[in-house]
Amino acid sequence: MHASSCARVKKHPLLIVLLVAAVAVAAAFGLSLALHGEAAAPPQAVQTVVSLSPPITETLFEIGAGELVIGRSDYCDFPPPALALPTCGTALTPNSEAIVRLGPGLIIADESKGTPRDEIARLGNAAFLPWLTAEDIVASTRKLGALTGHIEEANLLADDLAAALSRRAPENAPRVLLVMTPSPGKLEPITFFRRNSIHGRMLEAAGGRNVVDYDETGVPVISWTRTSSSGST
Repeated sequence: MHASSCARVKKHPLLIVLLVAAVAVAAAFGLSLALHGEAAAPPQAVQTVVSLSPPITETLFEIGAGELVIGRSDYCDFPPPALALPTCGTALTPNSEAIVRLGPGLIIADESKGTPRDEIARLGNAAFLPWLTAEDIVASTRKLGALTGHIEEANLLADDLAAALSRRAPENAPRVLLVMTPSPGKLEPITFFRRNSIHGRMLEAAGGRNVVDYDETGVPVISWTRTSSSGST
């Protein structure tokens, strides 16, 4: 990886976490996503954006599209220039009045299960991007570039992310159980981060092996008994 690429990796919020601790929109707007490495006419880029997701906001600024962002979610606090933008609720609880008042060309939110897509779509053009797995984030980073006219910058960043998150831990790497904060006073159930989630991929790229060594597709819970029998460290 070139020095410039390394610099981009170190600046990206997701990879900062990695180093320290361890996209159905096209049809809605008639946009065609230019595949990286193939010749294609760029889509008509939007001029203003309201972002209702912190990682999407951070990525927009990272690819040079920060000047298009005119509104943010209540939790978007990075990079610092984002703090000067008006808040518009969250992807789960959007502030309809604030969003309509800003009149953005595009509203972007993550494609999580609880996101009220119909409600948000009634407020204006809306894009919902998957942001759960490493593959989701790489693909959605490219789509943000297509939506905002920053295709080259987004593809470069996506390439860096894909390379960093493709690293695998050695067989003798320490085994780690990544857990979410449990309910106060309750030890069970243990909700863990999936090996095939972005957090699990970051753990492995940082040199650790997930104790839960299978790709969970359902609710990611495990018992203390099973954890102990697995020999976790």
